[in-house]
Parts: sequence; structure tokens; C-alpha cells
Amino acid sequence: MTGIFDRNSRIYGDNPTVELEVLIYRRPNLRDNMLEFEHYTGRKVLEGLFDEMRMMPEVEEVFFSFPETWLNVIEQRMLFSRLEHFCPNLKKVTIKTHSVYIIQCTPNGSAKIVTAADEINTPLPGEQNEDGTPNLHGKLWTKMVGNVFKPGLNVVNLG
Repeated sequence: MTGIFDRNSRIYGDNPTVELEVLIYRRPNLRDNMLEFEHYTGRKVLEGLFDEMRMMPEVEEVFFSFPETWLNVIEQRMLFSRLEHFCPNLKKVTIKTHSVYIIQCTPNGSAKIVTAADEINTPLPGEQNEDGTPNLHGKLWTKMVGNVFKPGLNVVNLG
């Protein structure tokens, strides 16, 4: 691997010590009501990485839900490097994303494309209709699956 990441990295190396799972959503509905609180999970870690630049040895596991909501392009590309540097005891990272910047920095084998059952054998919504006219009346997102929060009472330990 070339670029800013070292082959001996705890996240990127031949034998990484950090379990990394990047869940790629192709057409997420980021306004989904069940994502409202989920967007905030991991936010304090992001602030530590990019605003305070502080060491966080207490962070062993982190979950981010569309961190691109809070990060500019350069921060998205630096996410893994900053995690590795500022979270020395990190064991597991899970990221839900649709950011091409995070995806292009994800090592092979760590990315999974999330597909709802009703997406299988169905064309993804696009900017244009089949006749080439703009898609002005159809949804441009697919149903969200795999949300942490579900309708009804939720008791979640976020660490």
C-alpha cells in the first residue's frame, strides 16, 4: 500500500491489530428518523481527533455512523491515521459511510456493501429517468437497514 499509511500500521499492515469494518451504503437516506441520534455516536472521539488533538488511551472500540456529517474532505481522508495515532489501545472500529474519501482509504477486505433485501435485483435510484429526463419525482435513496436505534424503547450502552 502506498500513500500516507505505513505497511506496518496497526490498521493497514499485513497483520493489523485493529479490527476494521467499513459498512458502505450506496444510497442512504441520511434524514432517516432512526439515524438522528446514531449520527452522534463517536462524535466525542472525532472532536478529540480533529479539534483537541488529544491522546485517548481509554478508547478501545468506536462506532461512527456517517462521520462525513462532521468531517471535511481532508479529515475524512485522515480518519484512520488520526485514530491510530491518538487511540493507541484501539481494538475495533466500525464505520457506516457513503463517503468516497473514507472508502478510498479503507484497506482491502475491510469494506462491506450494505444492501437491503428490496434493493436486490432492483435498479438503484438515479439522477435521471430511463428516458434521460431529470428524476424530479422519485426518491433518490434506498431504505436504511442496520440502524443501531429502532422504533420503540431503546437501551443502548455507548461506552
